[in-house]
Formats: sequence, C-alpha cells, structure tokens
Amino acid sequence: MFLSLIFVWHVFGSTFGCFSNILLLYTACFKTPKQTKSYATLIINFAITDFTECLMDLFIQLRFIIVPFDVTLIYVFHGLCQYTGLLSCKIG
Repeated sequence: MFLSLIFVWHVFGSTFGCFSNILLLYTACFKTPKQTKSYATLIINFAITDFTECLMDLFIQLRFIIVPFDVTLIYVFHGLCQYTGLLSCKIG
C-alpha cells in the first residue's frame, strides 16, 4: 500500500511538473513582451532543465534503501526504465 502510494505520488508530481514546464516554455517563447526578452532566455533555460528533471523522475523513480547498522546503500528503480533494462536506469 505504501509503495503504491509513493508510485502514484511520483507519477502525479512528475506529470504535473512536465505539463507546467511545457506551458512555461510556450509562454516564455511566444508570449513574452519585447522588453523582457533577455529575462525570457533565463526562464526558457530553467523550464527546459526542470522539464528534463521531471521526465527523468517519471522514467526512473529512484528509491534508496539504507540498511541499518551497515554502510550499504541500495538503489531500487521503480519507473518505466525497469522495462528497458538496467543500463538505461543507470544512465538516466
């Protein structure tokens, strides 16, 4: 139950982030007044970076498992990359 709640939280947050950054990118590219074009380049840069991060979070959905009384850190991939292979999870 708890793991499915975390999965839904990741999917909702990442999807909302992707859509809002696409909307911000469209607004910054096509609806920016001439006076603020130099500031719009910063907004476009941040929108592209945040969109990429949200898309990677949707693709990977990385979870850490810390083993008590040990120095081990376990990575668990629960996103869509688990269907494409371990190498794509590590690269993403």
